[in-house]
Parts: sequence; structure tokens; C-alpha cells
Amino acid sequence: MLIIYTDFMAPAASDLSDYSCTFYVASHLIIEGRLAELYPLPSDSRLEDTAYNKAAHKILPALAPNVGASQFYPPLVPLLFSPLAFLPSKVALLLFQIISIAAVALSARLVCAGKSAEGYFFCTFLFTPMIVAIWIGQSDVIIGLLPYVLMYWFLSRKKPMSAGLVASIAFLKANLMIVPGLIAVVFLWRRQWRMFAGICAGAAMIVLLNLLIFGPSTCKGWIVDVKLMEADFLSPTSGAARHLAASLPRLLIFLAPPAQVASLRIVLYLWSATIGLIGFAACRSLTKESKEDVDIASIAFVTASLLLPLCAVYLFYYDLCVLAVAGTIVFSRTSGHPSWTAFMRRRCLALWIIMSLYPFSFILSHNQMLPLIVLIPFAIVYLDMLRFVWLRPAVPVASTADGENQDVIVPPGEGGA
Repeated sequence: MLIIYTDFMAPAASDLSDYSCTFYVASHLIIEGRLAELYPLPSDSRLEDTAYNKAAHKILPALAPNVGASQFYPPLVPLLFSPLAFLPSKVALLLFQIISIAAVALSARLVCAGKSAEGYFFCTFLFTPMIVAIWIGQSDVIIGLLPYVLMYWFLSRKKPMSAGLVASIAFLKANLMIVPGLIAVVFLWRRQWRMFAGICAGAAMIVLLNLLIFGPSTCKGWIVDVKLMEADFLSPTSGAARHLAASLPRLLIFLAPPAQVASLRIVLYLWSATIGLIGFAACRSLTKESKEDVDIASIAFVTASLLLPLCAVYLFYYDLCVLAVAGTIVFSRTSGHPSWTAFMRRRCLALWIIMSLYPFSFILSHNQMLPLIVLIPFAIVYLDMLRFVWLRPAVPVASTADGENQDVIVPPGEGGA
């Protein structure tokens, strides 16, 4: 009911939705052959001055005058959704939201392998980032959540090349590539190169299709747009909703003096790379004895999901909807590392509750420090997981059926003396 009311009874809100401001407007421009207006010119220094923003206010008459509309996806993405642009904007938005809900349903069927799929489907709608992402017409469900699930599904069936190909879809929203990227590197370290090759092949196909269909000039415009969006997104004076940011690097930029933002940006990218390398080292330790691809993927998936808010520079609260996959993996199966699974379940449940309750803090304040409510628990759980990986005690127990001694891993503070 909330979706229908917002779509049809609140035109200012529906025209402000991410789908309307990005895909709907961009699809219109593609259909009309106005490719030159898709992206800013090199001389444009503000989003408000771009031809795209002016076109958006004509196509969406209820869009507030102070809103600077932009389209930072590769041109192939709005082309895929262009059939919806032949419909009125409100109807197109509703259909996009229905497609997103269908993607969640398909994800439930695949990730649960038919077991408790209905329960997973309904539980995802208790996860507030999922509700927000669908409500505002965000693309994370279609080009984030669903590719993640398909990647995991293919890995569980020992098809790493196919897993890499579908994972490359996340390249369309680059900050979401952290999760499949880490998983691919973990497999590469184990001398299993097919998933990495699949991601490279898929990314190459995406680049090639954009060049063949739209030409080099439009693709150059996309690069200009990405740079302009980066400057706007990381600017301390940006009008972006800071309370919705779910990125530790971005929060640190907001706390820095404006004169130091340019130099701090490089430091934060190095920070992200360092956190990622530590996460890779943790995955390597946890999966050292694992033999099943699905066990390796499960551990790497959950570890990379914990990394996402700590090292992704461009991340909003609704982007966290993709973490529903990691939560399902932890609660629906026991990986080849049972003690790690048991260790993570309580912590993932706590994160799930915190992320779901976070929007209620908006009632009290829109302060830029609000994201700490989410980011601090993520940092604590991540550090706690590292403590488990490298400081766990091993207790010798009786031999296995094969006559070989086996160690039981006791999480710190959870075992006896």
C-alpha cells in the first residue's frame, strides 16, 4: 500500500525516486536518440548545469527545482529498461518495483534450494534496507542481489565460470564488485582461476557492448559523469543525504577539513585496499582446509559482506539490501567450518536488527554522524571475526573414523579452559 500511495498519490516523491530520475529519464533520451544529453560535458562543473538535469525536469514535471538529476550508470543499463519508458512514469515505476520483488522471490528460490524459500522471501521484507531499496526504485535488487544469488547458486553447482559471468553484472554498479571480487581472489589463491576468468570475460563483454551500441563518445561522457559524481558525492558541501550514507570512508571525508579532502581521498582508497587484503587473509585462513567450492564461497561471501560498509567509498543505506544473501547463507546452512558458522550467527542477527531499526533514528535527526549507528557494529563484528580467525584456541579431541586426530576450534570466550 505504501508503494502504491507514493507512486500515484505523491507525484513529487515518485518523480524523485531513483528509478524515475535515472532509468526512466535516460531511457527516454535513448529512445529519442538524444545520446548527447545522457552525460555531462567536460566543461560542466555541477550536476545542476547538465543537459540531463534539464531534460529530467521536463520529463518529470513534479521533480523539485532544487534537485540535480544525474545518470551515472553505463548507457547499456537504461537501454535494458527502455521498454518501461513507453509507459507513464508512475506506471513504469510500479512495474520496476514489481520486477524487483520478483527478483527477490527468485533469489529466495535459488539461495534456499527450495527449502524454506517462502520464509526467506518474507523475512527479507523484515530487512529494512530491502524495503527502502524497492520503495525508492533502486537498482540494487536487480543488478546486485540477484547476481549475487546466481553467483552463489552456480558455485554450489561447481560452475565457477558461470558464477563469474553473472557476478560481472555487479560491475554495472562498481561498489558492489567488492563481494564477488574477494570471492574470485580467494579461489584464485587456491589455483582455481575459472571464476576470476568469468568476471573478466563478463566485464569485457559489458564494455564491448557499450562501445558497439553507443560509440566511444557516449562512453567517454559516462567517464566524465563518474568523475563529476565522485566529486559531488565526496564533497563536504554536497547536498546528498549524509544520514543515508553507509560508508566509513565517506564519513571520514565529511569529518575532514574541506581543504584536505582531495589528499584524503587517496588515503581512503589505500585504506579500502588494506581492509580488503586483511579480509582476504582471513578468508585464506578459514578456507585452508575446505574442499567444497560452496563452503569456500560461503565463508568468503560473508566476510566480503562485512567488508562492504567499511571499505566501499560509494555506499548508501539501501545498498545494504544485498547483505540479505550473506544472512541467509549463515542461517540456512552449516559451512565446512561449523564453529565459524555458529560464531557468526548471533553476530549477523545483531547486525540484521540494527540495520533494520536504523531508519527510525531519522525521526530524531538527520545528523551526518548517524551512520555510525550502523558502521560501528560492522567494525566490531569484523574485528571479532578476525579475533576468531587468528586467536582461536585449538583443543585436541578423539580421532575420527579415519583414525586421524582432529582439532575442535573453540571461539574465544566460548569454550572451557
